[in-house]
Amino acid sequence: MKDKVISLEDAVGMINDGDSIAIGGVLMQMKPMAFIYEIIKQQKKDLTVSVLTGNFGIDAMIGMDCISKLNTIYVGLETAGFAPNFQTRVQEGTLHVNEFTEMQFFWAMRAAEMGLPYLPCRSGYDSELLDVNPYLKEIEFEGQKLVAVKAVESDFTVIHAMVGDHQGNIQYEDIKTYMDDSISRSVKKGGKVIVTVEKVVDTEYIYRNPINTILNNFEVDYVVEVPYGAHPGMVKPLYFYDMAVQMTLGNALKKQRRLARYLEKNVFPFNREQYLNKFKLKLTEWWRQNK
Repeated sequence: MKDKVISLEDAVGMINDGDSIAIGGVLMQMKPMAFIYEIIKQQKKDLTVSVLTGNFGIDAMIGMDCISKLNTIYVGLETAGFAPNFQTRVQEGTLHVNEFTEMQFFWAMRAAEMGLPYLPCRSGYDSELLDVNPYLKEIEFEGQKLVAVKAVESDFTVIHAMVGDHQGNIQYEDIKTYMDDSISRSVKKGGKVIVTVEKVVDTEYIYRNPINTILNNFEVDYVVEVPYGAHPGMVKPLYFYDMAVQMTLGNALKKQRRLARYLEKNVFPFNREQYLNKFKLKLTEWWRQNK
């Protein structure tokens, strides 16, 4: 079977300006931050991004002019406050945002996953969302008024997971996914599913714990190994939030020049090993076993 493991640079290099990307993770849990940084480094532009909850990485992409359209339910920095670039661009009218309720967003992903044009729900009915979001439409079925949520398909889908093998089998361990499997499967026909993982393991490792599998090899196009790939977010129970880095990055997000300096100083010059050394991120025995 084809070896699906590729470099981070090559994975991001497949994305063209103007493409659409669905990104997994919830807030700072399981966010593919290394992939997001590489998108910024390669200066991808005019992207349409679909993400359940946007955080530091999404705001950095907005601040560095990578995103022109955004499908989401929320963008913010949690304890670090508002997402400054998101707030500014929306107020200026330079960032187009389609806002969903949480259920509507899940339904948009599920409809795409199932190959359906839309799925019905009651969430957000009779709200102003139906007036401003073209993916939402009021319908009636047997006397019941519902919201039809149009499928949101993307050219690329990107999630972060704990392990994957060379064939593209993907697993979580000691953690439950929220909707990353549906986000991955929402890709357009002919699109690409990319999964960044904490480590690449042998297929025998996958077979020993089949219940942990969230995506099978026929559902995944490429696997990228990036230890601490969600940093400064977390992948429980491997590592947790790096609050010091989050606060520094949150401050840098307030000015584009400040953000550019932060990335040029702390992210762009380094390969993964150098990045880990800079932020004193230790590879424990978990990363070293079952390679």
